Amino acid sequence: MKIRNGFVSNSSSSSFLVALPDDPKNVEDIRRMFFPDQKLYDVYENEYLNECYTTTYGILCERLLASIEDYKSINYTTEELIAEFDRECIQDFLKMHKKYRIYFFNYSDDSGDSVEALLSDDELFYNVYHVYQRNS
Repeated sequence: MKIRNGFVSNSSSSSFLVALPDDPKNVEDIRRMFFPDQKLYDVYENEYLNECYTTTYGILCERLLASIEDYKSINYTTEELIAEFDRECIQDFLKMHKKYRIYFFNYSDDSGDSVEALLSDDELFYNVYHVYQRNS
């Protein structure tokens, strides 16, 4: 019989391709696009998590804005984005959202960063057009 010492991790990362109507310039633009009701806790039903997510609302907006700035500095090609997702799905998504600004995000739930772990949950993207992929 083998006994495992330590912990078992169920960690993963999440990739998102997001279509936004405009290029967000500040945290308020992010709030308006991603969280228009200003009630982040509405996304989650668990009472403990509601409090945690509510208190990080501003930080989530700041981190999303920073991710957008990072994405713009990298300047991925369409082929690089397609390589991250299912080719047909992404091509359809890009065709459907031609007039939108497209951004790519990748977040991990095991980075040790609690904000990044929150951002790896696709429920936070429910107000924007997006494609989500869970990577193990």
